[in-house]
Amino acid sequence: MNKSTKTWKYLQDNNAEEIVLIGEASNLDQASQKLMNGVYTTFRTYNHDQVLHIEEHFDRLERSAQLQGKEIVLDRKRLTRCLRKLVDSYKNDVRFRIHCANEAVGWQIYLMVEPFFSLPEVIYETGAAAKTILMQRENPESKSTNFIEKTKDIRLSKPDTINEYLMVDQDGLLLEGLSSNIFIVKNKIVWTANEGILPGLTRKTVINLLSSAGIQFEFSEFPKNQLNSVDEVFITSVSRGVLPVTRIDDKQIGSGSPGNITKLARKLFNTWLETELQRL
Repeated sequence: MNKSTKTWKYLQDNNAEEIVLIGEASNLDQASQKLMNGVYTTFRTYNHDQVLHIEEHFDRLERSAQLQGKEIVLDRKRLTRCLRKLVDSYKNDVRFRIHCANEAVGWQIYLMVEPFFSLPEVIYETGAAAKTILMQRENPESKSTNFIEKTKDIRLSKPDTINEYLMVDQDGLLLEGLSSNIFIVKNKIVWTANEGILPGLTRKTVINLLSSAGIQFEFSEFPKNQLNSVDEVFITSVSRGVLPVTRIDDKQIGSGSPGNITKLARKLFNTWLETELQRL
């Protein structure tokens, strides 16, 4: 098994900070499963050492802890220095995960890093496949590591033919992906769930960009049993950006090709991205 994911423990005192390599794993989720439960955030680099709005990831960690009735205050400057040190040890883009474990001695911080490989461009041109699954988060707005454990078997058994599982609640309403947010386009109106989900950082940006372009939104869950009537579907996440979905549960979505609003969302997001990147 290729163990390309490294886990470093973050340590600090009044004078300095350091990171200590404590283990390796085959992927980020396996690395997290070796630690105590807590909260986490995952993000990638661009152009080797650039990141997008890292402060929002720190905000997410602290808010996720609050939603669990706990508190964590991150030393953001020190953490950023350690992240910069790690990225300098790689030649290309990486994916980071900051895992804050709620241990008996208090919060312990772990930094995980692995090489990042973008999806092939052909998938963005033709669209990805997804599959629905009956599931939803217990504490949706908190990015809890409990969800990693809960979905471990599902992720491990995911066939290579699909990119994402889309979660559906007991009422048959589409909520979100395991690691993404869902957008449904019907009659030029974009539907996306606003409750019962983890509101992703990419999701927020895409909503703002499309709204500014005059696209109308319906902030509500979309019924799974009406997917045969929709025009477009796309998902968003930090790692994927804006990804068209053209098949769900082995059924064609719309024309079977990425639609105009999906293409617009991706174009606007990629253009915006280039103006917002900053060096670690």
